[in-house]
Amino acid sequence: YVKKKERYLGPLLPWSWKSLSKEHHESFLPNEYKGFKKKIVCTLGGHKYRKPLFDSVVSLAMQMPDILFIALSDFKTDVVLKNLLVLGFVENPSHYYFNADLVITQAGHSTAMELITLGVPMLVVPDTGQIEQESNAKRLCELGLGSKLSYKDLSTNTLHNQVRYMLSESSFLESAK
Repeated sequence: YVKKKERYLGPLLPWSWKSLSKEHHESFLPNEYKGFKKKIVCTLGGHKYRKPLFDSVVSLAMQMPDILFIALSDFKTDVVLKNLLVLGFVENPSHYYFNADLVITQAGHSTAMELITLGVPMLVVPDTGQIEQESNAKRLCELGLGSKLSYKDLSTNTLHNQVRYMLSESSFLESAK
């Protein structure tokens, strides 16, 4: 009886398409960060068990100075790099996702739906034991929208290899679009 009353509406997004444009997105970046051709957004929140991923992203930024890394996370770092922008929590991350070449995130449903809607490939690192995230990660990979790393396999080297591969392999972007 309930199924007869259901209607699929698509992803429910916390922002409107009208608020998204390249110019609007660029206005959110401080001037010193606007010259980078490639941008990677990493959204992590502040759960303590995600700190190794944050630290790996900071190390990755050191190894990849030609790419802008934007970290949306409550974690802090003393590392100061011209290609690393640590912003903390932001009200509307869509401004940062919109022109990202890749987003590193968990595989939570809301973020995955936002990124699918925007056509952005994602590298997902699901929280260990989070069935929803692990299931979403599996499906994202099956659809060619992203790839997955686990915390067990996480290192700066594996992250570096996966990011380089995803940025050079056009199939991720094609599937996301």
